[in-house]
Amino acid sequence: MMPRSSFSPQFADVPVAPESLATKRRALVRLGLAWLAMMQVMMFALPGYLRHEAAGQDSLEVLDWAILLMNWASLTLTIPVVLYSAWPIWRGSAQALSRRRITMDIPVALSLFVAFVPSVIATFRGSGEVYFDSITMFVAFLLTARYIEQRARLANLSTNDHSTLAGFSSTLLTQANRVATLFVCVQLVAAAVIAAVWWVIAPAQAWSVLVPLLVMSCPCALSLAAPVSLAALQLNLAGGEPLSTLERDALLARTTRMTRQNLYGALIWHVLTMPLAALGWVTPWLAALSMLFSSAAVLLNAWRLYRSRRMPFSQRGRATALPNHLQT
Repeated sequence: MMPRSSFSPQFADVPVAPESLATKRRALVRLGLAWLAMMQVMMFALPGYLRHEAAGQDSLEVLDWAILLMNWASLTLTIPVVLYSAWPIWRGSAQALSRRRITMDIPVALSLFVAFVPSVIATFRGSGEVYFDSITMFVAFLLTARYIEQRARLANLSTNDHSTLAGFSSTLLTQANRVATLFVCVQLVAAAVIAAVWWVIAPAQAWSVLVPLLVMSCPCALSLAAPVSLAALQLNLAGGEPLSTLERDALLARTTRMTRQNLYGALIWHVLTMPLAALGWVTPWLAALSMLFSSAAVLLNAWRLYRSRRMPFSQRGRATALPNHLQT
């Protein structure tokens, strides 16, 4: 019998051991390579955005030649991003499939595959859409989000009060994993159905709709929701003056509320943008940018929790007398 599918962001379902310097360095190299390639590939994609049929025939011929050269240059830069920077994604997908589990790596790997393979074919043919700028942008943004998530999880493990907060942290992470599991399953099914509909009514547009839908199926913001809130909680508990029991309970309640804000806020953002992608109004690079926006919003919201610990002691004293006010 197939085991129940589960979702677990990177490092969520196994104990996180202290990183070696070499491991951390490789992660930074992958991240840096993705960002450098993204910036260069986006420059190479500029001739494609400038092309317009209203231009003269001579101008179009020169521009088409430039686009062909830029596509080959973009392919050259995208290959190491797909093979090296995105290697943890391919490895994670293979491990998830071998264990019959649903993880964040699976929709990400699908997105990269359906964007990269047609782009390579179009480059060799010298015609058709290419998504090299979207691929490198997606990988760069995704690795950035994962790096932040990893740092947050390691910060959670380093707390001096981990034994007291273990149950609290586990509950929040479990809730986030359940929501992300449902989201990934629904998003993948919806992407397949929408692409099939487009294949019937307009086959030429089906692929360009499927790619953004798969990019948007990456629950990066959802996977960040609980870890960054817990990291802000740990910073609050580790620094400053000791908290009273009432203040501590209020801080835990606010952490729970903020985690839910991050979790369901990211989910609502995905739900609102999905119809736009289904109508073909969202390009792959815009879908990647949307992913970055939702992740940034989660980080900024968690930062509010960290800043709350830095208010003057007199204000925290008044907040202790009015715990309901502190929680709002």
